[in-house]
Amino acid sequence: MLGKLRECVAAVRNLEHLVASRDIGAKVLRRVVPEVASELEPFSQALDEMDLLLREALGLPPQSISALFLSAQKATSRLVTELLAQANSPFNAKSRLALEREIHRCIVPVSSTLFQVELLVNAACSTGVRMTIDELLSSHPDLASTRPRRTIALLGDGARLEVTIPAKVGLQCLSMLASHLENAGRPCGALAVETREGQHLVRFTEAQAGARTIEIPVYPHTQHSLATVSAALQRFGGRLEADHQGVTLPAA
Repeated sequence: MLGKLRECVAAVRNLEHLVASRDIGAKVLRRVVPEVASELEPFSQALDEMDLLLREALGLPPQSISALFLSAQKATSRLVTELLAQANSPFNAKSRLALEREIHRCIVPVSSTLFQVELLVNAACSTGVRMTIDELLSSHPDLASTRPRRTIALLGDGARLEVTIPAKVGLQCLSMLASHLENAGRPCGALAVETREGQHLVRFTEAQAGARTIEIPVYPHTQHSLATVSAALQRFGGRLEADHQGVTLPAA
């Protein structure tokens, strides 16, 4: 199922490159555009099926993550309509530019949905690994990636406090939360760690001079980031704090 979603996203990205390339003529586009539209038509159903599978695997209530899929379904449906309308287009400069804009409008929500679906699939299929909070934050699940990184200060005894969660899931959740806070203009320059009633509270706060620092990857923020983070953490007994400034993870 995840493979289907990846194929659809790849098809849209490939079409974007073809439409933008002036080396590709109208004849090729008249053949390729309907083919891509045909590939995308099952996309909406695949997302519905993925929504159901993930909610069952993660034990989530109905509609809890459905909005994540809906935005991608709307964008894809709009693009399919545009592709079918353009099938017999002359594909001159004006029509190609219009199609490029529509493809880009689709790529953003669809790529974002795929990224968050991959996180939820990882959460559903992975088992927790016991590690300290410092080990979690210093892990490199995307070692070969050119993804940008942000520097944050570490406050508290993260070298001693242990949690049980897959490193990739935990780090992505915290990184997505940092992006959400940055987008909202809220402090995210440091992570403060403390223990309360057998659980570890990891909260973003203002950066402090002189504190030890670490780099974590920057993952995209979307309107669905918090729901995705909450759903992924729930699988391992964690939760998003009510003010969205941090997360709580069970002590290992």
